Amino acid sequence: MQRATPRRSNDETPAAASEIPAWERDAIAFRGRLVSVASRVLRNRTDAEETADEAIARLAKAASASRLPDDVEGWLVRTALRIAIDAARTRARRRRHLPVVAASDPDAAGRAGDDPRASAEREELREEVWRRVLELPRMRRQVVVLRDMEGMAFADIARCLGIRESTARAHAWAGREALRRKLERYRRKQGLARDA
Repeated sequence: MQRATPRRSNDETPAAASEIPAWERDAIAFRGRLVSVASRVLRNRTDAEETADEAIARLAKAASASRLPDDVEGWLVRTALRIAIDAARTRARRRRHLPVVAASDPDAAGRAGDDPRASAEREELREEVWRRVLELPRMRRQVVVLRDMEGMAFADIARCLGIRESTARAHAWAGREALRRKLERYRRKQGLARDA
């Protein structure tokens, strides 16, 4: 019995359909992870999708120059993370020059009857944490974002960043410790220090 073949448009040939390069198939398969990583940094789904697309476009550029990385997933995650962090830094710089949203704004005040003042304080603390994360050295920042915000295993982080697992653990510890010290200083400065 002969199988019916699907109809093709005039410009699509059987060879053209199977000529999608492996790196492109991989990039499409990893796009969800890239969006997830970027959204942890940017906290905006649309910006995260644009970041993932930019990382894939950079991979396409590398492929056209015959400079494909050995580990496509790791390269894409690193690239998306760097793009997202750069965008977050740019956004933070712009925010410093813009007026702060009033606490009476329903989005700033929170939902379900939250106290507007407490909600504003939480948002301010969240922004301070991000400022401090962005100040970390590149490798520590990447490990902290991937581990603590994306929830990746240390083995996966090591593979994506091209480092040993023990090195990833050391960067996570050092990054968290630096954040803890910086945030304690911030809390004391704001009069929010924990009661001992």
